Amino acid sequence: MNLPSSDRSGERTTPQVAMTGSPGFLGWHTRGALREQRLDAHEIPVGAGFDPTSAAAALTGTSRLIHLAGVNRAPDDEIREGNILFAQQVSDALRRSEAPPPVIVYSNSIQAGNGTVYGQAKARAAEILATATQELGLQFVDLKLPNLFGEHGRPFYNAVTSTFCHLLAEGGEPKVEDDKELTLLH
Repeated sequence: MNLPSSDRSGERTTPQVAMTGSPGFLGWHTRGALREQRLDAHEIPVGAGFDPTSAAAALTGTSRLIHLAGVNRAPDDEIREGNILFAQQVSDALRRSEAPPPVIVYSNSIQAGNGTVYGQAKARAAEILATATQELGLQFVDLKLPNLFGEHGRPFYNAVTSTFCHLLAEGGEPKVEDDKELTLLH
């Protein structure tokens, strides 16, 4: 992720990146990648902690927003409502911001639109964000991620490889329920 790195005087500056979901699995890895690029990221809370005025102010003047927050393991209604709510909150903050970031990156899923509740919710969230960014003349990057794995993946939650390794380490026997190839990303 290369972002502009100098101000009008030519001095090196640290571009600000706003992010939702930074405490999560993907957020942890994204923060690490940003640190390697010497970029500063700050969290914009969504859900119950969302404050539209604070979020709009935090977005003002940032280089980009990376929207990672999502609901992937919960009852169907929470998955549907959570993913859609987060997209609506981000869209609201963008519309309220005096100078919204020119680039909005959404961590979508290859499951978007696959007929599952999660896939439908991710697809709907992308539509909400695409509409808001189009209205505001911002660039929208709909990043459809495959199955993720890596450090801090939680067994039985967000990474099939974490579940597989956990079961083997505990003397269990992994069970293949749907025998198919998976695209994995670290």
